[in-house]
Amino acid sequence: MTIEPDFVFPLLRGRDVKRWKALPTYQVIVPQDPNAPAKGFAEAEMQSQFPKTYDYFKQFEEPLRKRKVFKLFFDVKTAPFFSVYAIGPYTFSPFKVVWREVSNSLDAAVCGTHDSRIAVPDHTLVYISCQSEEEAHFVCALMNSSPANFIVRGYVALHPSPHIMKYICVPKFNPNDKVHMRLSESSAACHAAVGSSSDEKMAALETANDELAAQLWNLSAAELKDIKFSLADLQ
Repeated sequence: MTIEPDFVFPLLRGRDVKRWKALPTYQVIVPQDPNAPAKGFAEAEMQSQFPKTYDYFKQFEEPLRKRKVFKLFFDVKTAPFFSVYAIGPYTFSPFKVVWREVSNSLDAAVCGTHDSRIAVPDHTLVYISCQSEEEAHFVCALMNSSPANFIVRGYVALHPSPHIMKYICVPKFNPNDKVHMRLSESSAACHAAVGSSSDEKMAALETANDELAAQLWNLSAAELKDIKFSLADLQ
């Protein structure tokens, strides 16, 4: 069916995310109220303003109402039957740092807009919402560093879920801090180079990124060397 484009967003899945690269390949309908994303767009307004989208959902009203999540987290008497759970302002943040929820390693990437539309991660991804591209690259640089990966690999077998942020110290981004900005630029350079540069160039970029992360976390060159040696042993 043909529907209005207003609630259609690029969908970012786990398989779309690799180290330093996030590229959505599908799209998804997220029919939430833009002013209150936790709830669905008002049904009467959906019918009048976006009739094609409403007619599309109307075909599936019965199974949508029977969803366990819908019954558990929404008032079934008043909530639009097409409401989606676990959506909030964070879903529509312009920039996100994402990584796969099921993985043996922490491989993060920055996800921005795609074809001028905000990309929406699916349930197979963990993500951190950011307010600027620079902030997202700063966070990504730290998450992809050897010290961060060593922490994760040291105690996580398969699920680097949000709790890992309890053990990785990522300070609030400060654009006036030279090290913060160099880390942001480092991540941007890695994103630009991945897939199109030689292994040697990528290795050099990631080595420089590790050195910046070590500087931020006050790790000596010897300590960073030990971390990288131990990480290689874990792998």
